[in-house]
Amino acid sequence: MFFSVCSVSATDPIAKLIIFSTLEDNHSWIVIENLTNSKLRIGNYNIGGKRSVSLGTWGNIKQHKGIWYNLEAHLQYKANNNGQSSAFSSHVSAGKGLTSKDTKSLNTCLFSINRWSYIDNCSYFAKSIWNSVAKTKLSGGNIVDTPSGLAKSIKSKLSYYTTNRKLDAKNKDYVYYHTSKGKTSYPDFEFINGSSSSSFGSNKVRSRKENSNGELHINKNYYTSFN
Repeated sequence: MFFSVCSVSATDPIAKLIIFSTLEDNHSWIVIENLTNSKLRIGNYNIGGKRSVSLGTWGNIKQHKGIWYNLEAHLQYKANNNGQSSAFSSHVSAGKGLTSKDTKSLNTCLFSINRWSYIDNCSYFAKSIWNSVAKTKLSGGNIVDTPSGLAKSIKSKLSYYTTNRKLDAKNKDYVYYHTSKGKTSYPDFEFINGSSSSSFGSNKVRSRKENSNGELHINKNYYTSFN
């Protein structure tokens, strides 16, 4: 009697990387989709089976200037509640499969760029993550990377790009920021740039747990306001 054993080879994708960038100079970010039924560790975040996480760097949040998990997804959640189709202006996106080896390369890159500055901005972050695992390299601009520059590069180099792909929405319980200590801290949201399209009020954390999907989940008493 013969048995067929299903296994994942080293070249099989276990996740999908999607890069997003707005056509105007608004924001650039990435999304990682877990294609497996098991937990997948990206940075300091456990993605549950068949779940996703958005990652981007932000420089206008008092608590942390660097990588945030699911902040873009939460802004989409707020947009949905306000009857808006998207939390961001017109944007383009493109994806590629990630092998187990790719996720290791991606994580190495991610841990090296947990920061934000006018040079090392959100577009620099998204571009760097993509270029760490993709054969087709993207550019964010001539001198300083910008969302519009990265969007142009996506459109010119990745013919399969999508326009205005909708984000999976997540509530505040899934928003974290990345720390250098190898674990995620839980934020009190306070944006310091009132002109940002994503301005939080305060957010008090009470307790935390891991849900059945393997994603870190926190219970909170909070008050959140958007400009």
